[in-house]
Amino acid sequence: MKLSIAETFTSHQGTGSLAGQLQFFVRTQGCSVKCPIRHICDEPDALDDAGGQTMLVSEVVSAAIDAVGVGGWLHITGGEPLDNLDGWKSLVSAAMAAGLRVQTQTSGLVGHEMPIGRMGRITVSPKGPLERLKIRHGSELVLVAGPWVSPSIASSFMQGTSFDYYYIAPVCLGKCKWDTRSAVDLIEHLWASGQPQWRLTHQLHKLFGVK
Repeated sequence: MKLSIAETFTSHQGTGSLAGQLQFFVRTQGCSVKCPIRHICDEPDALDDAGGQTMLVSEVVSAAIDAVGVGGWLHITGGEPLDNLDGWKSLVSAAMAAGLRVQTQTSGLVGHEMPIGRMGRITVSPKGPLERLKIRHGSELVLVAGPWVSPSIASSFMQGTSFDYYYIAPVCLGKCKWDTRSAVDLIEHLWASGQPQWRLTHQLHKLFGVK
């Protein structure tokens, strides 16, 4: 099985419950999701289907083991990694069979039908309303607090999904500027309305100046 890969690299996870964890990152090429922040996407080179390089699943798994060792973490991101659903499933299965732990970050707008226990950790960062969300359970949901995200929209994700953790993250305004105030205001409103499950998170890797 082959994958279209924008880049691979080893770095520290910046957001969510695994923040600070060393991981081998695989960024897939291409993204079909027309999300509200596409125009300020921090990985614009990964959006188009054209570009990148072709890698075999076995090559990706071998590179991950070389980088983080058996028992280490492979992080699959994009782009939208589930656009190539068969390739993603093949990579997850091969990586877990080789002894790697797997985390996938996705918009949640593409369903996968992988059984629990065989898909690794799933991080959903919604790029559309709840009614478009195909993946409604997983390890964590990270909601970017853009100006289009109201408290009622955030509440709908809490009520209509089942994740182990729920996070609010500030939107990146470019040039190392973040709208942290909106994130804090949103989470404080959610706490006050009886949703204490929400936590703040950030892209710590960018604050530390690592990829």
